[in-house]
Amino acid sequence: MPQNQKDQQRPCAYCGASTGRNQREHVVPKCVYASRATIPGGPLTVPTCPSCNHRFSKHEAHFRNVVAACGPSPSAPRHELIEKTMRSFRNPKSGRGDLQRLWRQITDSAVPKPDGTPYKQVMPHMDDDVRFIARKVVRGLVHSLDWHTVIPDNRVIVREFIDPPEEVTDVIEPGYCVPGQFSSHYVLIDERFAEEFRRDMHSYWQIKFFDLELTCLVVQKALPPLDADG
Repeated sequence: MPQNQKDQQRPCAYCGASTGRNQREHVVPKCVYASRATIPGGPLTVPTCPSCNHRFSKHEAHFRNVVAACGPSPSAPRHELIEKTMRSFRNPKSGRGDLQRLWRQITDSAVPKPDGTPYKQVMPHMDDDVRFIARKVVRGLVHSLDWHTVIPDNRVIVREFIDPPEEVTDVIEPGYCVPGQFSSHYVLIDERFAEEFRRDMHSYWQIKFFDLELTCLVVQKALPPLDADG
C-alpha cells in the first residue's frame, strides 16, 4: 500500500480520529524552516485529520512571527525567517493585522540600553498562539516516539525555559533536531523516578526554535478545558 494511503488510514496523532482522509502534518511548522534547512532523515511528520490540520494552520503564521522576533543578533537561518516575516506584512489581506498583533506583544524589558532607554522584548510563553503551537509540537513529538500514544491538548503545560528538575538532569535525551533551527530534549517519566513524580508526570520536554526556548510538561491527567482554539 502506498505511504499516502497508509497515512489516510492511520489515526490522527492529535485526536485519534480515523477519517480515511488523514494526511501527513509537519510536527514543527513548515513555515519556520529555512529554505535550505538540512534535516537529517527529512522533516518529522505524523498523520493528522483535516480538522486538526485546519486548527493548527490558523495559528502558525503568528507563531512564526513571534519566533522571528525572539533573540539577539540572528543567525543566517533566523535572518531568512525575519525576511520572510517582513514580506508577509506586505500581504494586502492579512499583513497589517499580523504586524499589529505582533507589535502588541512587544514590551519594555528591564534591561536598559547605553542611552538609558529600555530594550524591547516579547514574552512568547505568555502568547496564546505560541503556547498552542508549542503544545502541538510536543504532542507530535510524543506520538512520533510511540504512534499508539495520543496526548490531548489539555495535558501539555508550556512555560518559559527553566532548568530541568533534579530528577531528570542526568537522564535527559536528545530528540528530533534541525541543526541551527530546532532542537528537542526529553525524558519519559518511568520507574526510575520517585512514585510521587511519576503520578503527576508523563514526560518532560525542552524545545528550542532558533533563539526561543520553552519548557513543556506533559502531565498524566487532563487539566481544566482550554479554549477551543488553543
